[in-house]
Amino acid sequence: MRTDSPWIRIGGPVLGVLLLLIAAVAVTNRVQRAREEAARTGAESPAAVEEAAPAAAETAPEEPAPEEATPPEETGAPTPEEPPAAPAAPGQAGQALAPPQVVSAFNKGGCAGCHVIPGVPGATGRIGPDLSTIGVDAATRIPGMDAEAYIRQSILDPNAFIAPDCWGRECPAGVMLQTFAESLSPEDLETMVGYLLTLGTGQEPLAEAAEPERQGIPVALPPESVLEPFMPLPKEPPSEAQITLGKYLFFDKRLSGSVALSCASCHQPDKAFTDGQELSRGFPSTQYFRNTPTVYNTAFMEYLYWDGRMDGGDMATLVRDHLTEAHFMSMDGRLMVERLRQVPEYMGLFQEAFGGEPSFGKVLNAIAAYVQSLNSRPVAYDQALAGDTSGFSAEELAGYRLFTGKAGCSECHSGPLLTDNRFYNTGVGTRPDLLAEPERHLTFRRFFRTLGVPDYRGLREDVGRYALTMAEADRGTFRTPSLREVARTAPYMHDGSLATLEDVVRFYDQGGGPGQTAGLEPLGLTDEEIGQLVAFLESLSSDLPSVEPPTLPDYGLVPPGTEPPVVPPRVEGQAAASETQPPAPQEAPEATPGTETPTPVAQEAASPADAPSEDTTALAIEAMVKTGCGSCHVIPQVPGAAGQVGPDLSDIGAQAGARVEGMDAVEYLYQSIVEPNAFVAPECPLGPCPPNVMPANFADLLSEEEIQAVVDFLVTLGSGR
Repeated sequence: MRTDSPWIRIGGPVLGVLLLLIAAVAVTNRVQRAREEAARTGAESPAAVEEAAPAAAETAPEEPAPEEATPPEETGAPTPEEPPAAPAAPGQAGQALAPPQVVSAFNKGGCAGCHVIPGVPGATGRIGPDLSTIGVDAATRIPGMDAEAYIRQSILDPNAFIAPDCWGRECPAGVMLQTFAESLSPEDLETMVGYLLTLGTGQEPLAEAAEPERQGIPVALPPESVLEPFMPLPKEPPSEAQITLGKYLFFDKRLSGSVALSCASCHQPDKAFTDGQELSRGFPSTQYFRNTPTVYNTAFMEYLYWDGRMDGGDMATLVRDHLTEAHFMSMDGRLMVERLRQVPEYMGLFQEAFGGEPSFGKVLNAIAAYVQSLNSRPVAYDQALAGDTSGFSAEELAGYRLFTGKAGCSECHSGPLLTDNRFYNTGVGTRPDLLAEPERHLTFRRFFRTLGVPDYRGLREDVGRYALTMAEADRGTFRTPSLREVARTAPYMHDGSLATLEDVVRFYDQGGGPGQTAGLEPLGLTDEEIGQLVAFLESLSSDLPSVEPPTLPDYGLVPPGTEPPVVPPRVEGQAAASETQPPAPQEAPEATPGTETPTPVAQEAASPADAPSEDTTALAIEAMVKTGCGSCHVIPQVPGAAGQVGPDLSDIGAQAGARVEGMDAVEYLYQSIVEPNAFVAPECPLGPCPPNVMPANFADLLSEEEIQAVVDFLVTLGSGR
C-alpha cells in the first residue's frame, strides 16, 4: 500500500481532527447530562461534573473551547441581534408541557404557527405577539378593561385589538380570521383564556383535566349537503360516512402544515364558501393573487380554478394541490396521515367510510365528497327554463328579460349552471397594487415559474389560461363563472376588483375594460335597467341552510410501538361506542351496516409457519428500496414507501388472489413484477391507476432470488400471515 498518496497525507490529519471533535462533543454531552441530573436532584456537585469528563483537556482539540451558555438569570437583556427567548411556562420547570386540554385547544386554533406560547409544543411563531407574559400585559392594554376581558375579546373578535409589539416591529392587522372562534368549543375557549391569564403572573397553570370518555363521530348527512339540487347529479353521490368524514376534515386545521388554517379558513360557510376578500391570503406569511371562488356546485363544473387548469371531474387532485401547495396549506402528506392516525374517532370514521385506516388518497376523496355535496337548490330561474316565470317578482322578471335579451348576458351565462364553461378576456386587467405587495408578488412569480411561463420575472399582468396553453389568444382569459349563489360571493372577478353586483353590471354596460378581446360592446342600460338586472342576479341565490362547524375530536396519542386506538362512529341503528377499542390487526374487519362486505380472499390465510423468514423479509425490503418502489407505492415496513402514484400495497396479499380469475396471489404478484404492465390495478390513491408507469425492464434490476423474496413478502400483506 502506498503511504505517499496525497489522499493519505491530507486525509490522515483531517480524520484525526474529526475524531477529536467527536470526542469533544461526547464529553460536552456527558457534562450536560450530569448537570441536568444534578439540577433534578436539587444541587450540582462540581466534583460530579468534573468526574463525568475525565481527561477533557487531553482529548479536546487545541482550539478555543466554545463559551458555555450563561444561565438565564445571569444574562441580563438580550443582545440586539437576537430576539429574546421565550420563557418557560409559569409553575413549570424548563419547557414542560401544558396540560393536554390546553395543548389541544391551542392546536385546534392553530395558534402555534403565529405565537410563542410557553408549554405548547411547537408554539414558536414570530408572526403575532409573544404571549409569554400576556397574563400581565393584557391588564395594561386597554384602560378600564381587565386581563381576562381583553384576552377573551381578542379570541372572540380577533381584530378588535392590535398588540403594540411583534418582535421589534409593528404587529400586522387582519391576520387572524374573523371566524377563528368558530373552530373552538366553549370548553376550548375557557381553557385558552384561563391558561393565558397565568402566563407571566407566576400563577400555577390549569390542572390537568380528566380524560373525557371518547364518543364516536355521528354519521349523518350534513344539512348543507344537497343531493337533489337544481339539476341531476352527474354521478352517484358518495356515502353519508364519506361526506361526514369530508366535512370534519374540511374544518380541521391539522391538515395544514402549521396547524393554522383549514379549508374553511378561505372557503367560509357564512360567505357561501368564499372568504369575502378581494384576494386570497393563502398560507400564513404568504399572499395569493386571485379571488377565492365558491365551492358550491363544483360537482357540475367542467373546469376548476379561474384559469381552468384542473378538470372538473378531478376534485380530489384539486384538494391535493390545496393541501400541499406552499402558498395554500403547505402540508406534507405523510405527516398529515400520521396526525389523523392519532385521533381515535378518525380511525373509526375512516374505517366506516373507506374500509381502512387513514391514507393520503382517502383524505382527498373524503374532502372531495363533502365539497361536491354542496349544491344549490332550485330557484325561480329553474322554473323559467321550463317556461314558467311566475316565480319572479316584477323587477326580477324585467331583469331576466334583459339578461336573456338586450344585455346579452345569457350568451355566456347560459343553461342550468349559468356558464358556458369557456374562457374570455373581458378587460379586467391586473390590480396595480399586486406588484406592490412583496409576498403576493413573490407568490405570483413562483406560480407562473412553476407552470413554465416564459419570462415569468418580467410578467406584470395575470396571464390567466395562457399559462397552460401558451397560446397568445388565451392571454388574460379566465373561466366564465357560474352565477348560482352570486349574491353571496362578493367581491367579483378573478381579482376581486368589483365590489358589488351593480359594479359588475356597470362594468359590462360600458363594454368591459381596456384591452378586452371578448367582443363586448357598450349596452346603453338605464339606471332602472341596471337595478332590474341586479334584482334578477340576486334571485339566483337559493335558500341555503346555516352550516355548523363540527366539534373536532382531540388527539389520543399512543405510546410508540402500539397500534392507534379506534373509536367507531355513531351510525343510525348502532349503539354509541362507550370504550376506545384497539384494532385487531390479525382479523378481517366485520361488515358495518351500510358498508360493503370486504372482498373475500381467493386463498386461505396461511399459517404463521408460512410467513417468510427474517432473511427473506430483509432481502425483499432491500430489493424494494433499491428499485425505488416506495416512490410510487405505500408498502408497510419499507422505509419511505409512502408513494401515491401507484396502488397502495398494504393489503395486496389479500387482494391479489381476487384480481384475475384462475390466478392465485403468488402468481399474480410474480407476473406483476416480471411483466410490470401486464395488469392495471383497479384503484390508486389519487384516482384510476395510470397504465405503463413502471418501466418494462423493471425485473432486469432484480435477481431471481430477490424477485421471489419480494413476492413472498408482498403475499403476507393483509393476508394474516
